[in-house]
Amino acid sequence: MVVERITNAAYFTAPVLLALLAATITTLALFKKSWRKALRFVVRAQTNGALTNAAAAVSRAVLGPLLAKAPLTAPSRIRVSRVGAHAVSLEFKADVSRSKFFAVPTYEVALKGRNLKAELKRPEAAVADEDGFWLKISGRGTAYRLKDLYDDETYVMRVRAVNRAGPGPWSAEVPFYTRQEATAFGGGVFDPGRHGGRADGAEGTAVYEWTQEKTAVCVRVALPKGVTRGRQLEVDIRPSALRVAVYGGATLVAGDLYAAVKPDECTWEIEEASGVPSHCATKGAANLVLYLEKVKHDDREHRGRWIGLIQGHNMVDFNFQQKAPGSK
Repeated sequence: MVVERITNAAYFTAPVLLALLAATITTLALFKKSWRKALRFVVRAQTNGALTNAAAAVSRAVLGPLLAKAPLTAPSRIRVSRVGAHAVSLEFKADVSRSKFFAVPTYEVALKGRNLKAELKRPEAAVADEDGFWLKISGRGTAYRLKDLYDDETYVMRVRAVNRAGPGPWSAEVPFYTRQEATAFGGGVFDPGRHGGRADGAEGTAVYEWTQEKTAVCVRVALPKGVTRGRQLEVDIRPSALRVAVYGGATLVAGDLYAAVKPDECTWEIEEASGVPSHCATKGAANLVLYLEKVKHDDREHRGRWIGLIQGHNMVDFNFQQKAPGSK
């Protein structure tokens, strides 16, 4: 297509214009028998960006309308970082050059998650398609901070570029998970029925909750009905891993720990779930309670606190910590 050929040729236009301007200025100066001044002028003009700006202006005026309608490709290298309970950062690679010589399209970020449309601050931004409701955010940059998200939720995100010819193709969908708000006692809850799809490299069928102090972590694991005695369990506590299973049966919790513990100083016991104010209490007749003694580790960001129990399970955000019962 003609537009495609002109678009490809545009990448070579700016250097040619730059060379022609430099040659013209040099020729005029030499004609006046002042080659030293000409040389100084060319060097000074290039240093100050005068030639570059002039070439850019010509490119925008002549080729801008065509470039603004050039075919687009899907953005790539989408990266989610700085994940919190209610916000995440998004970065991606633009599909065209972002230099001043070429038109920069706008971008649309589409976000989908549980009950997203029902609680939007801007309901008009929600767009329905065959995959459900998406919240669309528009801008010219390739980095965004997405806020007002639910904690402990699964979201899906995709990005596309838009110019005068219309929108380009969507990028591949990128799933991500927001962190939990930390409980009043600095821990969290894991429910395999809800979080199971996130448990990369970890196993387990049991609900558990965990709290922590400066030197120890307390874990309550909901036991299946009928499991009320220690000899019915296999509990393996290692310096960097934990495994709890019913003897000859299902694995309840297993995986690498967030940080190291001291196995010789760790203990466990079984308690009745009745009367225990925990998320585990409604899941079984009894709970396994583990007391894990931490190995001191240098974690300046979290001041020695664990942000999760099992690696691959959901993490917590201490910027949003729930209040203790009875506190104001």
